[in-house]
Amino acid sequence: MKNQSKTFQNILEIGADNQALSINRFDTKYVGQKEGYTVENQAFINKRICGCGLTTFILTQKFENVIVLVPTNNLIYNKTKQISGLLAVNSQTTDQEIADYIKYKRAGQIKIISTYDSLYRIEHLIGKCRVLVDEVQSFFKNYNDKTDIKTARNLYRTTLSILEKHKEYVTFVSATPIDVKYFPEWVQQLKQIEYEFEVTYRKQPVLVKAANPLRELAEGIILPIIKDGQVTVAGKSFKKCLIFINSVSDVKKIVSDYGIDPSLCGMYCRDTVENDARLKEMQITRITGLWDLKQFSFVTSSGWAGCDFYDTEAMTIIVSNTNRNYTMVDINTDLMQAVSRLRNSDNPNRDKYIFIYNQTVFTKSEQELLSWVEEKKSDLLDNCELMNDPTSKRGNIRSVMKDADFKRFCYQENGKWIIDEFQFNTLVYEIKEVRNKFLKGFDFSIDESEIFVSLTGKQTGITYKQVLNKIINEEELTIEEKASKWYKMIISYYNTFGKYTSDQRFCEKRLNTNNAPEELIALVKQNFRFVKQINCNQAKTRLQNIYNELGIKRTAKATDLCELLDCRIQTVWDNGVSVKKIIFK
Repeated sequence: MKNQSKTFQNILEIGADNQALSINRFDTKYVGQKEGYTVENQAFINKRICGCGLTTFILTQKFENVIVLVPTNNLIYNKTKQISGLLAVNSQTTDQEIADYIKYKRAGQIKIISTYDSLYRIEHLIGKCRVLVDEVQSFFKNYNDKTDIKTARNLYRTTLSILEKHKEYVTFVSATPIDVKYFPEWVQQLKQIEYEFEVTYRKQPVLVKAANPLRELAEGIILPIIKDGQVTVAGKSFKKCLIFINSVSDVKKIVSDYGIDPSLCGMYCRDTVENDARLKEMQITRITGLWDLKQFSFVTSSGWAGCDFYDTEAMTIIVSNTNRNYTMVDINTDLMQAVSRLRNSDNPNRDKYIFIYNQTVFTKSEQELLSWVEEKKSDLLDNCELMNDPTSKRGNIRSVMKDADFKRFCYQENGKWIIDEFQFNTLVYEIKEVRNKFLKGFDFSIDESEIFVSLTGKQTGITYKQVLNKIINEEELTIEEKASKWYKMIISYYNTFGKYTSDQRFCEKRLNTNNAPEELIALVKQNFRFVKQINCNQAKTRLQNIYNELGIKRTAKATDLCELLDCRIQTVWDNGVSVKKIIFK
């Protein structure tokens, strides 16, 4: 194997040797309340808790000029709405605006908040200003989330290069930092400081393990709120939700598949043309203020770190799906950030949050994946040598240039092809830290402070017949069984009809029919009373006419009819063509 950098080899083995850790203890709620407090310089600070006021403190104190770097424009908008007198620097800010701001500011009054990728535009101010790199975990998260790796690489290499050049003025800060061993060696040499707070409050997790987190969210929380005005989970009743889910497409799927009224929904996401088009298509408004939450407010990763929201009723919900890398919540960083975004102390749901997650089956072990990383790096080092050798054959060069991994992990600097160490570090981090959390299970220590529930009863291995047999045989049910959808359904059926049924689908159908408006049931029975079988599309047209006549705002589905009448959907052959029809009993 070719020579690897000391940093990368240490990461694969035991971790790099870091600076000694020092502790800064607080008996106050906010850092600014501690007498004589100043933000440490040339440091890598782990705040350990979100909302301790560090960023606000450094942007409002009067004795120091400062540049605060943040990963997203949304974070800039969020802070500038809370703090006056800041200069926001991003791609929209002109050089003249920067010059005018500096011209009229005295020492201690320069307060700039900038995106990472705009640091080069204000590099000339470093020295006059110190630099606080906020939400440092975003270096890793955003690096791998970028679809254009070349753009991401240039962005972060440029930013880190500027910071290294002025490292005597730089401090990194996060409440959920990536371990410093994954960063370049110059960052590892900074003072490492952890904050400890005596005045804290604990959020109690309500854990919902689900095979399909989107369905669990929709059927277990959103639809019950729409139907009943509120839902109760783990003893907490709520009618509004702040939902952290890192996919606009998933939100679109939930809203369209379940016929949710778009006016009830709001979205906090990246300010892009693509997202604007999606929101327009869904007819969902963008959340722009800190206090204008909708009944169902969806927040993508651009709002997970550093953004503050205020609502006296909302429950925080985080949705994680390990089937796709970008929708998987990193328990080390994202989860803690997300649960801390709702700031109201007068919100009765502030002490709990709901985490809906799944665990996919990982087919390879950690060692297999780490071995693949080492082998891949060795192969790519060979390819870099080939590319840098002027005697290499053109055919070999063309073959290397077509390799997807070479494009991903290698780049040219000063005329030489080299390995992207930072990109490999993000891979190792995902394998050793994030992936293992989900492989082992949820990464909170299992203690009495946690509550495991099922919202729909479909995903925890609990079956309808299992719950029914225990009820009939008067056996004791587990907490999970009592929390399941099946338990509520069986009891509701018994209370309504005075008996049990072993047929789960029949139970659901009878309960849905029983809850449907009498006028609807009467019209449906009248329109289909002589029908033996009907094409699904024709049935939907008839049913939609009934909905329209009664003013019901719903798109008719064939399955609606199966809930209202005694019928089933079946595929039949009609003149040599396969057709879905509804067969009436």
